Amino acid sequence: MARRQKQSAKASRDPEFSRESHRKGLFGKTTGVVLGVFVIVLAMAVIVPIAPEYQKLRAIEAEHTNAVEEEDALKRKRRQYELEVEALASNQDYLEARARDRGPYYRPGESVIKISE
Repeated sequence: MARRQKQSAKASRDPEFSRESHRKGLFGKTTGVVLGVFVIVLAMAVIVPIAPEYQKLRAIEAEHTNAVEEEDALKRKRRQYELEVEALASNQDYLEARARDRGPYYRPGESVIKISE
């Protein structure tokens, strides 16, 4: 026990005998700073040329989204027209109602009164 106390007392006085190693490795403070600056410069060299291309990509994606939405709206409108054509061809009551709504069509013996606002 006395020997251990002597060693710890000696270690606290003299850094040469301490258990902590104070070795300088491959990366000293200067090397770390230089490496850090190099990494930052390399990142900027990659990011700066890519930024305008990324903006162009976002614009193209927005244009594509608008085109897809427009296409969906046109498909819905086309389906509506197809259903209307089918109804006009097969449903006589629908055809008659459309004719009465659009113009002065009436059956013989009917009286049509037009109310203007």
